[in-house]
Amino acid sequence: MHTNISRYFLRLLIITVLVSVTLTGALWFWDTYTNYRREIKQMRAEYMQQQKRVLQQQVNYALQYISFMKNKIPPNACRKTEQQVKSEILDWLQQYRWGKEKKNYLFIGQWDGHILAGPHDAVGKNWLSVTDAHGLQIVREFIRLAQNNGGFLTYVMPKFKGIRPSQKLSYIAPVYPWHWFVGTGRYVDDIESTISVRKQQLQKDFGRHLLEIGLLLGILSLASMTLLFIFSKRLKNNLAPFVDFFHQAATRLVQIKAENLDFDEFRLLAQDANSMVRERDKIQGILRRREQLLNGLTKAGRRLLSGTDPDHAITEALAVVGETCKVDRTYLFEVADSNIKLCYEWTSGVRSRMKDHRFQHISGKLLKSSVAEQLSKGLAVQANPADFTGEAAELSREYGVQSVLMLPILYRGRFWGMLGLDSCTKPMHWNTNSIRSLQNFASTLCAAVMQRRSEQEATRIRDQWVTTFNSIRDSIFLLDTKNRVVNANAEALRIAGVETLAAVQGHNLPKILHGKGTRFKACLAELTLQQGIPLSGEVHSTTLNKYFFSSSFPVYHREGKLTGVIYIARDVTKEKNMERQLVQARKMEALGTLAGGIAHDFNNILAAIMGFCELALIKLQHNTDRQSLEDDLGQILRAGIRAKDLVAQLLTFSRSRESRKIFLKVTPIIEETIHMLKAFVPANIQVTTQLKPETRNLFADPTALHQVFMNLGSNAAQAMKNKGGLLVIKLEEIRLSREQRQRISNPADSYLHVSFSDQGGGIDPGIVDKIYDPFFTTKEVGEGTGMGLAAVHGIVEDHDGFMELENKPGTGAVFHIYLPQTSKTDTQQIPSAVNRQNTAARTFKKILIVDDEAMLLAMYKDMFSLLGCDTLTTAHPKDALRLLRDNPDIDLLCTDYDMPEMNGFELARQIRRIRPNLPILLNSGLTVNLDGDSIQKTHISKILTKPITLQDLQKALLQLAGTDTSR
Repeated sequence: MHTNISRYFLRLLIITVLVSVTLTGALWFWDTYTNYRREIKQMRAEYMQQQKRVLQQQVNYALQYISFMKNKIPPNACRKTEQQVKSEILDWLQQYRWGKEKKNYLFIGQWDGHILAGPHDAVGKNWLSVTDAHGLQIVREFIRLAQNNGGFLTYVMPKFKGIRPSQKLSYIAPVYPWHWFVGTGRYVDDIESTISVRKQQLQKDFGRHLLEIGLLLGILSLASMTLLFIFSKRLKNNLAPFVDFFHQAATRLVQIKAENLDFDEFRLLAQDANSMVRERDKIQGILRRREQLLNGLTKAGRRLLSGTDPDHAITEALAVVGETCKVDRTYLFEVADSNIKLCYEWTSGVRSRMKDHRFQHISGKLLKSSVAEQLSKGLAVQANPADFTGEAAELSREYGVQSVLMLPILYRGRFWGMLGLDSCTKPMHWNTNSIRSLQNFASTLCAAVMQRRSEQEATRIRDQWVTTFNSIRDSIFLLDTKNRVVNANAEALRIAGVETLAAVQGHNLPKILHGKGTRFKACLAELTLQQGIPLSGEVHSTTLNKYFFSSSFPVYHREGKLTGVIYIARDVTKEKNMERQLVQARKMEALGTLAGGIAHDFNNILAAIMGFCELALIKLQHNTDRQSLEDDLGQILRAGIRAKDLVAQLLTFSRSRESRKIFLKVTPIIEETIHMLKAFVPANIQVTTQLKPETRNLFADPTALHQVFMNLGSNAAQAMKNKGGLLVIKLEEIRLSREQRQRISNPADSYLHVSFSDQGGGIDPGIVDKIYDPFFTTKEVGEGTGMGLAAVHGIVEDHDGFMELENKPGTGAVFHIYLPQTSKTDTQQIPSAVNRQNTAARTFKKILIVDDEAMLLAMYKDMFSLLGCDTLTTAHPKDALRLLRDNPDIDLLCTDYDMPEMNGFELARQIRRIRPNLPILLNSGLTVNLDGDSIQKTHISKILTKPITLQDLQKALLQLAGTDTSR
């Protein structure tokens, strides 16, 4: 009998009532329990607030006590008094207890974790690492709260002796001047007893209501089970076919017999289930084929991306696609200039077309217009030989094509080519999903081909760049914004003395080169990072002992942000050494020019000396008055001093040495230069000066400045040698103009301006930019080296100055020199010559004199005697050693430098072994470098340059005696 299932649902209403009663009871239980939880939570919150107030009151009480005790410390009390007060505070707090049972205590600790007062087991220990049951580091949290002005902390107290493990609440407050934290705590489980009473009452209510609901549910359940048993028996009979159906339908095609079912709804459901199984079987077939295709395409993609040889990888990928799709030929065409070229192909049992020249240059006209239009739009085309005309149809039949699938490939918006699949055994039809999957693979294949080509091109460009970068013979460093090396070429690595880039990568550039520029006070790269402009200049690397002409260029991002610096350094050490040699040669050339004038002056000096000596002898024979004789001797002395100055000038000018700068005034050097210029300039050239007073000093090398002024003066005289003229030398103190200050780095407040102007023909404008180049000269062969102005320019830059040229073609030229001034002076000054014979005699009672010239030996003996000193003399250094051993009362050694047996340095070294503290006075006919190693090792006390006057000896003795009042 067929019955409608809706009738049975009416009977289930009874069951619904039972469920409703059950749910109502459950909701009542839940509401009661929720109210209970809310009540308990409120009780806990009120209890915690009460405990927090109590804890805060106790800690504030302790803080008041500490503040009271701190105020007892006098303002100027010693540390001991403060420690005593701290000890009293800790003793009181250690004994203090609070609460009803007086069991609660206060604790004090330092911010380093040491407990000062509290539980006896904790006092004196560091509790930084102590944690509670949940891993909370208790004391660290105390310190954090104290450093943040105090607060509350809840934790579970660990099981220490005498302390129960339970939840505890503590309040912490800071004592800032002493870096203390003060706190107290209290266990918060006292409220559990109150909660327990409330919980027991609730359990009684639950029990009573549960009994009532249980009885009601029992009655209703019995009735429901009776009805349910009847309904379920019939329902089971109708569900059994469905159970068997679903057990078997998972693995095979089965059908339910709908006519055997009792309910109409079940019969309709059986019909739908049968249709579903049939459709599912159909879809499974499609999915299996698609899964095979996707697995094949995935495998092809892996082959494509993992292969090292791009061509082989693409061919392998085409093979995987062909085998998966069960076609006979897969291939890849590329379109270029409206022509199609077969690039890659895979075949299985059919002929290949790769060697057929007709497929290397296929015209797009071979395809029907409709096919070509679809491909250009990115639409796949399924075709057979009938869809082609002419030569295309013949080629298809020749290679046995039954059906073809053409998949267009679009790359960056243009038609790049197509992926083709030919079936030669039987026609094939492709569904939309398969075409879509193959279309995606075709795009991936194209992207892989283009990526491989881009990688090959990038590799070629990179290799070309690296080769070019390392072929450059200048050192190139690529730096980041922190002046650290990012990259460097082979020459840079060679200069740095390393073999690999890793040895310098990340290192600071100044640490590698340690250079000091002649124009710049800091590293060029650092200045470029600061100013954002290109800079260049000569740099001396003290670490590498090399000279470089360096340039630094800022590197900007597209957005205008500075991202680094390119630092280029050219090794100019050889050129620098050659420049020094040529500068010295220039000096010698100038000396040759000066020879005539110097000889003239020296002959005049000799004439005066000989003449006045002859007059003095005659006057002695005729007993002429003393005053006339003293006048003649004075003239001889002045002539000798003039000869001494002349020789010193020549030695200073011709000496080759490193720059040694001192604080000086320039006016005396210019006056000395003018005197030397007047000795050799022609009579038709007049030298005039306009020298203003100097109020500040220069920190400069006097010899180098003398060379600069002599070069500029001789060049000016050379320019006027034919027609003559006026050579004007000006000196003044100025402040730079705004334009001048913008051209240099770190300008000084005041500059000394020196100018040399002539009335020659000026300088050809076409060569003005070359006049400072080394070896550039307009003079005839043999007249100049081309190093004069180059040396001048280098010396001026070495003094942090600069030059300007005021060129007047046809009229003359003016060279302007600007040198920075300073207010500093030398701390060591030359002592004034005062008459202190008695003081010198008291300090140096006996002096040993050594000189191989008998005439000078006698002169020194008389001079020291006039100064009140006893002397011992010898012409042989070996005798001097013997005299020194035999006469321990010798106070000073005065020795010549250039002697045949041994020089003055060697004698001083041997004397140091006998008398380490003996003062030594060295006399020399040449200018001796005071910074030389020999002088430093022998500890020579004083050096005098011949000829030596009595006044020179007097000054030297006073300096050595330490009685100079000018110090």
